[in-house]
Amino acid sequence: MTKLVGKTINQLTVVSHSDRIGKNGQKYLWCRCSCSKEVEVRLDNFSRAAIKSCGCARASARKKEDYNFSISSRPAEVLKISEERGRQGAIRRRIEDLTSKYTLKNELDDFAHCADIG
Repeated sequence: MTKLVGKTINQLTVVSHSDRIGKNGQKYLWCRCSCSKEVEVRLDNFSRAAIKSCGCARASARKKEDYNFSISSRPAEVLKISEERGRQGAIRRRIEDLTSKYTLKNELDDFAHCADIG
């Protein structure tokens, strides 16, 4: 990992490795952005250039007059499908929650019945 110190990808330059280890064993790096801000970046995200800056590139893109965030690059049909999947997920989670509550109630009733008998 010491080979990465000084390496630059996009606007981030590796300064040192971090002591932080992710819950799945991911390693982290300390990087300095071209705007001088230091950020902690996951090694795999840095290696595949998934992170381009500390966030300053996104902020500067918003400031450009010709950049329009209101126009979606996704077709309306795809958005409708995403919304429908979201609703289905919410319904499925609610059903699972109710099922677990019903199962717990039945188990408690069975326990209470056994306690009354004994």
